[in-house]
Amino acid sequence: MIYKSMRGNKVSAICYGGSSISKPEHISNLQCAIDNGVNFIDTSENYNNGNSEIIIGQAINKNRENIFLGTKVGPENLKYDDVINSCKMSLNRLQTNYIDLYYVHWPNSSIPIKETCSALLELKENLKLIKNIGFCNFNIQQLEEAYNILGDKILTIQSEYNLFERSVENDVMPFCLKHGIFFVAFSPLKWMKYSKYMDYDHSFILSWIISHQNVIVATSSLNNNHIEKSCNSKIIEIKEIEKVNTSSIDINLIEYDINKKASDIMDVLGEDVKRYGALKPIKVIKENNKYKIIDGTMRFLVWKYVYPDKPIEAIILKNNNE
Repeated sequence: MIYKSMRGNKVSAICYGGSSISKPEHISNLQCAIDNGVNFIDTSENYNNGNSEIIIGQAINKNRENIFLGTKVGPENLKYDDVINSCKMSLNRLQTNYIDLYYVHWPNSSIPIKETCSALLELKENLKLIKNIGFCNFNIQQLEEAYNILGDKILTIQSEYNLFERSVENDVMPFCLKHGIFFVAFSPLKWMKYSKYMDYDHSFILSWIISHQNVIVATSSLNNNHIEKSCNSKIIEIKEIEKVNTSSIDINLIEYDINKKASDIMDVLGEDVKRYGALKPIKVIKENNKYKIIDGTMRFLVWKYVYPDKPIEAIILKNNNE
């Protein structure tokens, strides 16, 4: 397990998300995550009508001091008194007397953010019921407004981030990096359910995400094999763009045969490659003197169709833990 220092808190780079937790039998999945090094667990008062908090509370009760526990207040409870009451109810369900990280789950434009922030400060500084403050699903304007009130009391922002949803790279992630706020990425594998390569690929995706500075990934599973693979995700280093010979790319590893692609489609896409190039580098990882494609399979196939012997631009992802 990779760990990161989040303002003095040593937390696992893989956070176990509690959105699927709802039954006592799910304690075994939580325990699997903990046994594999996870110490950051995330839930919400709204996950499964509070049952997620109840089950997580039962699972970590004897190990509470070693767990960095996060939960969330829902958007319907962002008035001052409601925030206080929601926190106390979460504490009761979680069977704990403090919460390490308390998030606003979603913004609510009908309730002034200043009122919500006042309640969060009361919980943190006077009542001592929460240790850190975070926000989920806030756009850059909403995050800036909250930051203008709370400043460096904001520890994290949580947003969707994966290979298909990367809009936060334009504003939220740079804002977090500038102000020392950690970014927690949820739904990191959202696109993978459309792929038959889930078991093969998913740890690479998690590795790519946690390789970003100040980034933690929140992922959830009720499959212990999947949990173990997630926990084995490693930091990878992104090197400069290089030219890679197409013959050194092992396309068989992803069971993709260029000859299976209809030639008329390749001709159309090939014209674009001739005119504009490969558009952007493919991403590969080197293993046993061969390159395995992580992102950009179609770009590679079209490039090889047009230029069978011409090297293609690639970003090589190197595993620092090899």
